[in-house]
Amino acid sequence: LYPDSPCLGKFFLVTDDEAPRMWDFMDAAVVAMGYDSLWGKFKLPYPLMISVGLIVNSVAKLLAGLGLAREHTVLNALKVNWFTVTMLTIDRWFDISEAKAKLGYRPIRTYKDAYGETLEWFKVHWKPMHRTTEQIRSLGWD
Repeated sequence: LYPDSPCLGKFFLVTDDEAPRMWDFMDAAVVAMGYDSLWGKFKLPYPLMISVGLIVNSVAKLLAGLGLAREHTVLNALKVNWFTVTMLTIDRWFDISEAKAKLGYRPIRTYKDAYGETLEWFKVHWKPMHRTTEQIRSLGWD
């Protein structure tokens, strides 16, 4: 960039340019770690979940207003709030065409190469510290 560049103050996404839709990406990671596919899980209707989330937000505000708890503490403890439901029910994917056109950006790694290496890293470093599907089922959470 340089002074008075037409790119100054602009927002650019820079990724590997090939990633699939977010939930397909996440499902591939879950399955690669040896867990059941997200697509086979029981799902609750969005209107029900967003309603529960809004109720939780209202209770958190009420408790904070009464001085009984901090709002963020309640939201963090209960997990199901408006923001969480919203983030878990939207799909995302990123378009880097602006960065390519205006910045000359080109990814240095392909999605398939980088994602495979990332999954291998998670298998070695992350997975051993987390419960297996069988351990989770034994808790009765499935």
